[in-house]
Amino acid sequence: MHNLQPNPSAALPVTHLTEEAITAMSVPQLLRLRQDTPILRCGSNALLLTGHREVKEALEHPDLICTPPRQQGVAQSPELANLYDRLTNTKAAIEQTVLQEAHLHCLHEHNTLLPQIASDIIRQQNPPQSSLDYAALIDRFVFAALCQFTGLPASEAPRYQAMLEGLTIAEQTGDQVTVESVAMFHADLQDWAAATMPEQQGLLAALQHRKLTPEQAADCALGVFVTGIQFTAAALKHLVATLGATPSLAQQLNNDSSTLIQEILRLTPPQPMLKRAAARSITLCGVEVEADTAVFLSLAAANRDPKVFSQPDQLRSRGASSGSLTFHDGTHRCASALLSFNMISALLTQLSAELTRAPQ
Repeated sequence: MHNLQPNPSAALPVTHLTEEAITAMSVPQLLRLRQDTPILRCGSNALLLTGHREVKEALEHPDLICTPPRQQGVAQSPELANLYDRLTNTKAAIEQTVLQEAHLHCLHEHNTLLPQIASDIIRQQNPPQSSLDYAALIDRFVFAALCQFTGLPASEAPRYQAMLEGLTIAEQTGDQVTVESVAMFHADLQDWAAATMPEQQGLLAALQHRKLTPEQAADCALGVFVTGIQFTAAALKHLVATLGATPSLAQQLNNDSSTLIQEILRLTPPQPMLKRAAARSITLCGVEVEADTAVFLSLAAANRDPKVFSQPDQLRSRGASSGSLTFHDGTHRCASALLSFNMISALLTQLSAELTRAPQ
């Protein structure tokens, strides 16, 4: 428990780091900051959280809403910002249990198909020889798997992959072409949702069965694709690079793939920094936070907190305790977290023979 004052505005350490500087900080820099304090006030209207307990509490707080970090030197796109807000805060408009139930309903059948989808994608492509080959294979797999999960025809996967190529929704920086492509994809999803019958397979049908409107179902399905592009594909590319460079580590995929994947993603989360904004004045970890304050959550630092993880910088073996915040947690836990993990596990298992060879 941290000994914070009731009115900590003056008590908290203060820095004048800009948003760009915060998002550009390296893991060692964040870890050094956490040694001094798990909460740092940045200027007059931002907080940086680096401790596991603090980040977890922020993730669970219902009044901290999602907002993407800016990318230095790139103009903001209001249209894409509005779309991002609509997608990431869908949970505020749709009961979370409905989303979870719909996902779980689809996961069982989908999991039995994932190995075959991965095998087919690998067989259709020449054996990967470089990181670019692996990246192309991963992108094809992610879109094929997401189309199957949502209930879209497999034949549409290449078209949608081309449509969403270069999507930068995480940074609010997409140009007008990207905005129009996302809007077209959302319109397609809405048409598919309207034509889907509840007895059919896939997420759109499961949401239809739960009385969501086609527009709401399209919002949810687009959120699944955004997660796949932003998180699942990025995580797979990082994992393939890590395992391909260390064949002895890749050999563990056949023994305890779950722990290995979780540990690599704990140490190097694909989204190392999240940004939230206070929807109203709140108290967070004993700190008074005014409305519209930006709150930066360092998953990279929290996942290496020695108060939670023994030997936090080491890749832990079987039986390692849970606690990783890579897939987020609490109120804003990613509804597609289990889907994402299953997709990662399925493809890596199919690629294990390739990854155990000498480094590329």
